[in-house]
Amino acid sequence: MVGTGVVSIGGKDVSFEELKAKILEDLGLKAINPGSCWGPKGWQKGGSPLRVYSPIDNKVIAFVGIASRKDYDKVLSEARRTFDTWRMVPAPKRGEVIRRIGQALRDKKEPLGGLVTL
Repeated sequence: MVGTGVVSIGGKDVSFEELKAKILEDLGLKAINPGSCWGPKGWQKGGSPLRVYSPIDNKVIAFVGIASRKDYDKVLSEARRTFDTWRMVPAPKRGEVIRRIGQALRDKKEPLGGLVTL
């Protein structure tokens, strides 16, 4: 119920904070999250954290580090470099990668849906 800080999920009442914690955990997110990435091991914390607010009650959901100019340049450089490799991968293999990405998103549809409703 909006305004009470309690929501009903499957007939069970949980607090907004409990729901938020569960959704963030299910997605592998933390209270403070990196702001940029240039590969599986290229997550960067960034600078000052940006507060992410819920449009429902204006409560802070989490923080995301703001990418610096250096971070941005690194992401762009790696994207260009990776494109040169990616474009040489045969279309059927690229399609399989995209299919797997789609499946990973479908596997997380419940928590992703929850995240956009916080």
